[in-house]
Amino acid sequence: MEYSEPEHTRAEQLVIAKRFVEAHKHSDLADWGPMYEDGDGKLITIYYNLIGGEYGYIDHNGGNDYEVEISKRESHSGYTFLFDF
Repeated sequence: MEYSEPEHTRAEQLVIAKRFVEAHKHSDLADWGPMYEDGDGKLITIYYNLIGGEYGYIDHNGGNDYEVEISKRESHSGYTFLFDF
C-alpha cells in the first residue's frame, strides 16, 4: 500500500502528539525536543516528526489510519504498544 500523509486538522495534530508523548515512560513534554519550542509549537513539531518516521516506521492501514510501535523500553506500560492515529 502506498504511503500518503495523514490528513489531520491542527487540533487533531495537537491531540495526537500529546497522546503519543503520554504513551511513553518519559512523558514530560519539556523533555521532548526541540528544546527551543514549547506548547503547541512543540506538539506540532512532534506530530510532524511522528508522521515523518523519526520515532519509528509508520504503518499505513488505509484511509486515515496509521500506527507506530512504541517499544516496551519506552512505553508507559512497560509493554510493546501500537500507537494508532
